[in-house]
Amino acid sequence: MLHTRSTGGLFNLSRLRAKTKTKRVLIRELLYAYDAALVAHSEMHLQYLCERFAKACNDFSMTSNFKKTVVMSLGTSVPPPILVNGSLLNVDDKFSYLGSIVNSSKNLDNEINQRIGKASTNFGRLSSNVWKNHHLAIKLKIRVYTACILSVLLYSSETWCTYRRQENRLNAFHYRCLRSIRGVSWRDHVPNSTILHLTGSHDLTTIIRQRRLRWLGHVHCMEDGRLPKHILYREFYNAPHRTGRPKLRYKDVTKRDMAGFYISPQSWEALAADRNRCRTSLSYGYSLSATSYAEKMEKRRAHRRQRRDGP
Repeated sequence: MLHTRSTGGLFNLSRLRAKTKTKRVLIRELLYAYDAALVAHSEMHLQYLCERFAKACNDFSMTSNFKKTVVMSLGTSVPPPILVNGSLLNVDDKFSYLGSIVNSSKNLDNEINQRIGKASTNFGRLSSNVWKNHHLAIKLKIRVYTACILSVLLYSSETWCTYRRQENRLNAFHYRCLRSIRGVSWRDHVPNSTILHLTGSHDLTTIIRQRRLRWLGHVHCMEDGRLPKHILYREFYNAPHRTGRPKLRYKDVTKRDMAGFYISPQSWEALAADRNRCRTSLSYGYSLSATSYAEKMEKRRAHRRQRRDGP
């Protein structure tokens, strides 16, 4: 059950306290093409939804492959036994849905590991034909790298709530690939800022920020009633709050991205409504963020050199 309201500003904490402008949305299924995911809060409700789904398939002479249907539970130690047409559904703690890894631990590190593994495999397959091919220009190699490697590495990154350590891991893989394309070894002692300059590329932190802000503006421009917009402007109804520091939310990440792109969180809705001005602002913020990131790397490098050499 979601408590949502698409007006009043995303970062306005008091907007959901209104009694007439808010509404509750109950999400029971997630549909895309011929895939369907049923969502329930309890074992009894999930069993009921599966039975009704199987009955609807029989009424319309449709067949479903329940051998490929799996059950995944969140926040429970014992998975619920779900029966469909007398058969017990398999239980899995992770599966790939639309290319994105969904796991029961709700840990982004697992998905990042999968993405790095897939991108590394694709990078190795193109090693002899592209990266070590001396007849291809560096600019063309970077285009192939962006199309074939970064697209796999950053798939669905628009919805990631990344911490600094996770962004550093992605950047570390990014720099290894760029060094391999450029033919630079770690023994050459070439800093990462120089590698970015030689390849004409940018850090992944800035690229992910741009992707998230683009997706944020795209969802904001959706019509009211669309599921992504409900989820963006929602809060869970009567959700318990655990003690301790809360985990990073999507709102927190996008607010940090806006600060890095020099966009005001109070006026971003008006900016997103104007597509041309939004593209210009994101392009300008992208260049500023990339420059700021390069300057920070140079300062850290100079600080390490100073500590090593002494005063």
